[in-house]
Amino acid sequence: HPYADQWGFMTRIRKLSDSDVSMLISKLCHGNELGVLKRDDEEEVKPWEPTLLKWTNDDFPQKVELVRANMLYIKKSGISQRALNVLKRLAAFKNPEFYKAQSMRISTYGRDRIISCSDETSEYLCLPRGCEADVRSLLAEAAVEAVLSDYTNSGRSINVSFRGETFQFRNYIQKSPRMNFGTNSLSMM
Repeated sequence: HPYADQWGFMTRIRKLSDSDVSMLISKLCHGNELGVLKRDDEEEVKPWEPTLLKWTNDDFPQKVELVRANMLYIKKSGISQRALNVLKRLAAFKNPEFYKAQSMRISTYGRDRIISCSDETSEYLCLPRGCEADVRSLLAEAAVEAVLSDYTNSGRSINVSFRGETFQFRNYIQKSPRMNFGTNSLSMM
């Protein structure tokens, strides 16, 4: 074993915050799980080495209008098709059912290889609201100002208090850090 007291070592590991994880992902990962889009303006010298897209002044207008409502709406006027494709890919992921069927040599007919959660109207590209941080960082990378309008329902506050007892299993978990209860045990501690 690399560590004499593995449990002792694990108890000294600090939990990463959301901002730490986001920073590490952006530093270590380029593109997304679907790969990097090929540049259409010039031939690649080494086609086996993917290169990052370089934004031009023709890809975006000076300001891009974002509307946060049931989805994140991005006004398409002035945005190049190449930039729209990159934005659409932010809301796309590989379909695990397709690859599972493919690996078992079952027919993949009727199963999409990629699932896209984006939608389009005549004026707007619609992405899930969870893509907002990625859209903002992409626009910042392209030196484009994002103008956000928020139309989400903020709801209303209510006055409530908890009158129950905590679940006994939760107390047991907190007293037994050496037991493995799976990935959900971290959220219960």
